[in-house]
Amino acid sequence: MKPVWSLLVVFAAVTFVPSGSADPVAYPDRASTYPAGVLNVTHAPWSPPAGDDVTVTVTLDPAHDPPAAAGLLFCRVEPNYACGLGVEMEPSSDATVWIGHIAWHPDFMTPETVHVGYNITLYLGGPEGEERKRTVPLGNHWVPDTYPTEVDGSYYFYAIGPAAESVPSPTSPLVVGLFMLLCAAWRRR
Repeated sequence: MKPVWSLLVVFAAVTFVPSGSADPVAYPDRASTYPAGVLNVTHAPWSPPAGDDVTVTVTLDPAHDPPAAAGLLFCRVEPNYACGLGVEMEPSSDATVWIGHIAWHPDFMTPETVHVGYNITLYLGGPEGEERKRTVPLGNHWVPDTYPTEVDGSYYFYAIGPAAESVPSPTSPLVVGLFMLLCAAWRRR
């Protein structure tokens, strides 16, 4: 009976003793990075594998004046900080949803590129040709350690995962098996 109690005491000590590790980094809530009039910003796939394009969607509050245009800027962090050409986003019919695409390009997103940042500029127009802009996000979100501190600008960041491997379809063995059965039945005739 004593060995069982000893094991329980050791288990409790290991399980309930604080580890002494530092608290996790507190990142800002994503919604706190939206300026007035922006309801949501997202991208898909959320953690894209290398080689995949990414679709960025910004949803605006219909109670605010819609922008005249929206632009998407994306920048890689590694192997060095560099930005791609801006992309014009496409509006929905009521201009409350804008969609842009970050296209994978192997010369830009190199094998060393792990993090990509993006931001959206809403062009609101203005009196007498004066253009007003609103940039989303208001502050950096999920900043990687490799992001150079001397760089200005606020971005949403995402990490690129390993390239998706082509996996044979689970139906492939079934199709091959059926084909072989049909060939065997045909031979028997």
